Amino acid sequence: MHPILVVDDEQAIAMLIRRILTDAGYRCEAVTDSFKAADLLEKKQYDLVLLDIMMPKMDGLEMCRKIREKHNVPIIMVSAK
Repeated sequence: MHPILVVDDEQAIAMLIRRILTDAGYRCEAVTDSFKAADLLEKKQYDLVLLDIMMPKMDGLEMCRKIREKHNVPIIMVSAK
């Protein structure tokens, strides 16, 4: 089983999601930067990406398009809106 990648620019939200998933028995990594997430996706395999829509620099929609160029990992978009 590969881990889940959580990408959210709000560190508190990213850590909360990671903790909830870890407590539920999932392996999980969390990052607060879409460029760091892109780097991790090149180095590791994930079973799922939880991706915030509203992030600075590269937003979640753009990040989703970039992931789709190279990877077929399931993506769930999350948003506070």
